[in-house]
Amino acid sequence: MDFLYTTHIVFILVLVVATHFLGVKRPNKVFLSRKILHIGAISAVAHATFITPQAQLPLFKILILSAAVLLTIAVFKGFFEIDGRKSWGIAYFPWVLLLMLFFQPGKSETIAISFLVLAVSDGLSALAGRYIKLPEKWVIRNLAINGKTWLGFITFVLSAWFSLIVIFGSQLLEKNDGSSLNTALLSLFIIALTAAMVELISKKGTDNLWLPLWVFLLLVWISRLGFLMSLFANYIPIVAIIAFVVWRKKWLSIDGLFTAILLALVVVMANVNMVPLLIFFLLGSLASKINKNINSDSKHGKPRDMWQVLANGGWVGFLALIKGVLIERGYLGGEDLDYMVLIVMSAALGDTLSSEIGMRWGKNPIQITTGKRVPVGLSGGISLAGTLGALLGGLIMSIYALTMFEVRLAMFLDLLIAALGGSIIDSLLGDSIQEKFKHNGELRDVGLPNNRVSGIVGINNDAINFISLGIIMIFFICWKF
Repeated sequence: MDFLYTTHIVFILVLVVATHFLGVKRPNKVFLSRKILHIGAISAVAHATFITPQAQLPLFKILILSAAVLLTIAVFKGFFEIDGRKSWGIAYFPWVLLLMLFFQPGKSETIAISFLVLAVSDGLSALAGRYIKLPEKWVIRNLAINGKTWLGFITFVLSAWFSLIVIFGSQLLEKNDGSSLNTALLSLFIIALTAAMVELISKKGTDNLWLPLWVFLLLVWISRLGFLMSLFANYIPIVAIIAFVVWRKKWLSIDGLFTAILLALVVVMANVNMVPLLIFFLLGSLASKINKNINSDSKHGKPRDMWQVLANGGWVGFLALIKGVLIERGYLGGEDLDYMVLIVMSAALGDTLSSEIGMRWGKNPIQITTGKRVPVGLSGGISLAGTLGALLGGLIMSIYALTMFEVRLAMFLDLLIAALGGSIIDSLLGDSIQEKFKHNGELRDVGLPNNRVSGIVGINNDAINFISLGIIMIFFICWKF
């Protein structure tokens, strides 16, 4: 075993023992000890990843796998706890590191930089948020997410930006073949800012999963990011104003807004048409206002959160992420991919308009599988007005499609079928596997756990939307391509 690996292992073991001892002897310092362990251990692993030559990568993967198994067992046994909860985050990061090394072994240095950002910025932001108390007049109220603070968010952005400038700045200028310093700095700032968004919306230690993946993705895309940022630098204030207005109008919650921004960035970076997403967001948000006083589920009439954004736009983001593989291997062409985005968003818009129009103007909805009368707004119920609403969604997407493709009857029918099919599949799944509860003798989509009468635990309306859109997407890919 290489001496450097031995040094890294000894350092981490000493750090584990020291921080555990600190937490036992000073219970009020448990949070501090865990964050010291987070910064030190992940930094050591990042450094080991950075210096590992390709010839030693198999040995390094075995070490990481061993660490992942040991940490998972340790967390499961309750060795790592903060504020009475198990710290699964410390066990997540070696698994995602192993995954990244498996699929991208030639980019180990970029992977290392991604984990260094996780180590330093995530740790410092948590410490700043916990221990630095701002004067009362400086506190921005009602904006915290998942118990995290905006001071921690700012700390993350600045520390990540500084780290990326120090480590990656010179490489960026070389990769961009003489790009200006301003472009390089702005590109790295966008990575730092969006990474902080990922950290802020991640729950229960999952930032240790998503953060390095996100930073790695943007570092790989750095040349395109630099070009885009230099092109649109003057429009960033406009984007910020639009984001603020969307939040103030309560169309999106804070985590929903951040998720939408991250999703849009992925789509734009992959050069995938984003207009269908914008059409869905605008019309879907407006449609939800016509039934704001009807509580069909716990989220209806409220700002869309991150799960609702991902449920409706997540598949488009997925297509954007794998666009290169799809085109490189000849599965889809660039125009085919734009067509699939239209299909997916037509299904999403059709389902949304079907639900909202059905609740507003549909009379006596019936259960899709039995034909029995059901309450307005219950998943699995259908009506004539709702069906027409689904077709309207497909028609709207068809009208937009005319601006992208030559007029074809098959295209028009595809989008109508996607919209109507999305609504029907959503209703079938909503009736069969979505949780249902009894309230005063009436079926509801939400309720107390003790009142659940059918469906799979945890399968709510967001999950149904995501699954149904996935089915539509896979069906059309298999059918058309």
